[in-house]
Amino acid sequence: MKLVFLHGLGQTNDSWIKVKKFMGDGYDTRLISIDELVKTSETITFNQLSKSLTNVLHTIDGPFIIIGLSLGGCFALQQSLITNPHLKGMVLSGTPYSLVNGWKIKSIFQLQKYIFKLIPAKVWRKQGIEKSTIIPLYQSMESYDLSHSLHQINIPTLVLAGSKDRINMPTAKELAELIPHAQLQIINNGSHELNTQMPQQFAEEVDTFLANADLK
Repeated sequence: MKLVFLHGLGQTNDSWIKVKKFMGDGYDTRLISIDELVKTSETITFNQLSKSLTNVLHTIDGPFIIIGLSLGGCFALQQSLITNPHLKGMVLSGTPYSLVNGWKIKSIFQLQKYIFKLIPAKVWRKQGIEKSTIIPLYQSMESYDLSHSLHQINIPTLVLAGSKDRINMPTAKELAELIPHAQLQIINNGSHELNTQMPQQFAEEVDTFLANADLK
């Protein structure tokens, strides 16, 4: 079973290094960066990057699961609604399913968009992504809303949340209820970026999920 990792905004593929280390060498892995998707997209929007990701995933020969954090989890959710017989499950960490419903999520999204505009381009470049990518991508997600499609997801899903991630905790609980084959695991003392802050616990939860879920 191949594991496909999708990082969050402001992260790079290196954000998964410690998680991979704690999971050991027994897994075949593929890390896909936002920058990689940008290079094959006609325009820099969430939907276009999702299409680029779909094309990449269709080149994978054999079963795989997607492990996505934050924005990476948004891409994973989108992919779970697209027919791909090789996609057998997914892990979602700190992942919103809508930026339309709920005043708190909407307010934070708008605040982040404003802050991102103020961050110098060189800071983004250190993260392996251009500022010219971030702004249009974020603007394109203002209508992001999968709330009416979650019941269609038919693959085993692990929803992870840090106990200190108060913003995303309600969404995590809702995802676990709305996705038919989902389970929720809360990582004690964890915040939003669990892959870098609590990599061992993150890896252990994924290991347990892979061992127990029906990923056929």
